[in-house]
Formats: sequence, structure tokens, C-alpha cells
Amino acid sequence: MSKSIHSFVRVSAPCGEVFPYFFSLNLLQVFKGFWFVPNIESAFFKIKSAKPGSERLIYFEDCSTAVCQLFDFTPQVSFSVQIDNFTSSCFIGLEAMRCHFSFSDSGSGMTQVNSHYQFKMHSPFWNLLFEVFFSSDYATKT
Repeated sequence: MSKSIHSFVRVSAPCGEVFPYFFSLNLLQVFKGFWFVPNIESAFFKIKSAKPGSERLIYFEDCSTAVCQLFDFTPQVSFSVQIDNFTSSCFIGLEAMRCHFSFSDSGSGMTQVNSHYQFKMHSPFWNLLFEVFFSSDYATKT
């Protein structure tokens, strides 16, 4: 069972500035605002040492962890990350989260950023709960 979210944004800056910014983002920010999700205490990957296959242990403020793996990394073009092995009970229904970002020059110093988040759930029950919580939260924010 999985759910996907696709989005894009055009940024008024060259890709050389936009790519490092998005690469350094906390990819779990998509859950920000959910009262039951702990904040992250550690950073993701550093662009200087980024290599496909690299793994990092993510630490949350509730002392739980998750594993973050860099699957794809093509500077200024794209990157893909998977986060799984969540130890927090807050993520009990989430098996893995995969994020893919791609970047393209839109002309006139603009960069288009396309993102695709895929959430793999442990069962149909958790898939339904995810849809209810996620849909209701984002419906109130837009």
C-alpha cells in the first residue's frame, strides 16, 4: 500500500543555488504540524560528501531513530532519498518514505523543482489512517 504526493515550484534563482538548498532540507518537514510526529535532532546529508548508497541515522527529539539512504545523486539535476526503519511509535504504520527531487532550468534565471514523495504503509488500515490524517491536515492549510 502506498500513497504519493507530487508538486513543483519555480524558484527565481539559478539551479546552482537552488539544488544545495533543497538537498539540505529536512525531508520529513512534510509531517510538520502533526502533533504526534517528533522533531528531528540531526541533519540529513551534506552535499560535499554525498554519494549514492550512503546511509545516515536520523535522530528524533524523542530519542527514536530512522535510517536515511541516498539512492540517487546527480548534482544540479536530481536526488532520491529513502527513509525507513522508524523506531518511533509515531511512525508505526509507515514502512518507508521515498523522496525524489529533479531540477531544470526554466530560463531567465528560473529553476523548476519537481518533487515526488511516496509513502509505503504497512497495511491497508494504516493506509486509510494516513489518508484521513494527511488529507484533513492539508485541506485546512490550503
